[in-house]
Amino acid sequence: MRAQSAARSVGTSYAVFLGRLIGSTASPGLYRVRADTLPAADAGPVPTDVLALPGAPTPLGETIEEFESYAANRVDAVAVVADLVGASARTALFVLDSGDTIVP
Repeated sequence: MRAQSAARSVGTSYAVFLGRLIGSTASPGLYRVRADTLPAADAGPVPTDVLALPGAPTPLGETIEEFESYAANRVDAVAVVADLVGASARTALFVLDSGDTIVP
């Protein structure tokens, strides 16, 4: 499985990025990987956390359409602006602590 990624944001311990499988026509998902250590050359794939995916419900009950912007800070919190479907507001801001995800 190969993935492509777009822009990224780096906190103290994690890098956050938008990515999708190569050949996919779906909007990119938001992912997080450890960025405070360099894996060995013979190490396998780096564990990747899914923070949120388009089409997934949010804690507010709406569905994520796509991501407008995101940024990580020095304590690995991530701010995410997402477009929503089925909501009274078109856009929402989510702030995630270092271990949180938007999608349960």
